Amino acid sequence: MRRQYRLPLGLIIFLLFCLGAESFVFRTYAASPSDVLINEIAWMGTGASTADEWIELFNNTDQDIGLAGWTLEAKDGTPTIALADTIPAKSYYLLERTDDNTISDLPANKIYTGALENSGEHLVLKDNLNNTIDEIDNSSDWLSGNSTDKTSMERVDPQKEASSSDNWATNNQIVINGKDSNGGPIYGTPKQKNSAAYPQDTTPSINYIVINEFLPDPEGSDQEGEFVELFNNSDTTADLSSWKIKDKTASSFTIDPGTTMPAYSYLAFYTGSKFLLNNSGDTVFLIHNNETLEEVSYSGPVPKNQSYNRKEDDTWTWSTTLTPGQKNVISEDEKDDSSSYPRHIWISEFLPDPEGKDTEGEFIELYNPGPDEIDLENWQLDDEEDKGSRPYTFPEDSEIKAGEYLSLPYSETKITLNNSGDWVRLLWPSGQAIDEIEYGEAPKAESYNKMNGDWCWSLEPTPAEQNICSAQSPKEAQEYPRTVWINEFLPDPEGKDTEGELTVPQTSIYREYYSKYQSLRL
Repeated sequence: MRRQYRLPLGLIIFLLFCLGAESFVFRTYAASPSDVLINEIAWMGTGASTADEWIELFNNTDQDIGLAGWTLEAKDGTPTIALADTIPAKSYYLLERTDDNTISDLPANKIYTGALENSGEHLVLKDNLNNTIDEIDNSSDWLSGNSTDKTSMERVDPQKEASSSDNWATNNQIVINGKDSNGGPIYGTPKQKNSAAYPQDTTPSINYIVINEFLPDPEGSDQEGEFVELFNNSDTTADLSSWKIKDKTASSFTIDPGTTMPAYSYLAFYTGSKFLLNNSGDTVFLIHNNETLEEVSYSGPVPKNQSYNRKEDDTWTWSTTLTPGQKNVISEDEKDDSSSYPRHIWISEFLPDPEGKDTEGEFIELYNPGPDEIDLENWQLDDEEDKGSRPYTFPEDSEIKAGEYLSLPYSETKITLNNSGDWVRLLWPSGQAIDEIEYGEAPKAESYNKMNGDWCWSLEPTPAEQNICSAQSPKEAQEYPRTVWINEFLPDPEGKDTEGELTVPQTSIYREYYSKYQSLRL
């Protein structure tokens, strides 16, 4: 008869506990340095209070990590923070000083006491075995962040050295998250991806905040009914404080300070009180810090009470359904509008009168500020309509990549730009002009450049590169001023013309500095 052995119940429970504890230790403690990172530091506090400091940790692994027994401490002893709970995989852990109202709309994972020195700190993150997991030596001064704007200090790359000066950046005030204790914006990214972690050319300021819909000719009053809608096509909140929306006129609509757009949200602005969109055709510009982020042109006559809508493929069409502040609604017939092509390509620079032969030096440059590559097959470039050169048609496989400047020399286009003045036009395959610019007499060897929505002559042509609006060469800057213009004259004064007309001695120059509204006699 085979004998059966039974283990005592107490021994079974003890063995299971030991196995469970070993498994728990394996799952919940960081295996090596940099598994958990000091990711963001608001050493300057918030707009509500300099005492409202906060710190963010990031789990840089694919597994949950228990923080029981861990500490985050400054080498000078203050603050010394005992951590707790668990930080999930690829997630954030928020520490708020004193209370949970520092960031009023985000719950803290840990409340701590003790202030960070504004002159810098040496911070060390240790696990429960006293192993250093991450360390940032900013004891001489903080590497980034701004105490005036209350913008946080953000880690750029989790794979780089923590104390490296090029691995920290100041929040760009565009990618932000959270509200302070007074309801104002937090200029940082607590519990979300840092603004510094985005490549510079793909932050929401460039590619993700887009013009999405606008209404040029509403029913009733244009002043009350016209609107322009933006869309935040990103997973982060964006601060639109003091951004501008304008048309081709000098007037613009300035977005109120403190205006934010949550991720993937729509926001409509009724702009009619500041400028009116032309029913015969116009251009809508989106501007941040004097930089044109996007412009959308349309031709007229526009249909009554129909808005111009961005489609999912980044083309545009008119729609009878108005959706300010909501996702666009486009009928099947409107979706199939074959006349719609991408509109965010524009003429960026051209050189009408180069040094040497025109046929060797002239060029026209296009720019694609959008996030996608655009197929240019059968698009056209032309000068003045029905005059001058034959239109140039882009051949098969022509394209312009996202963020690319595309320069087209005379040898390719065979378009001759008149030195005395002409037009440059960009046309869809349908023949509709989506961008066009007229210029007067061209200065020798100067290109005409689009900069921040305006045009300027430059002595430094930059074909296929970012434009430079250089008004004079260094030599000319030393010899003669180039910012002198005729500003006012009096053809028919009271009394005798010979006594009332202004005669300026040849040795005098009047220059008006329009930005200061005063005149100086040189």
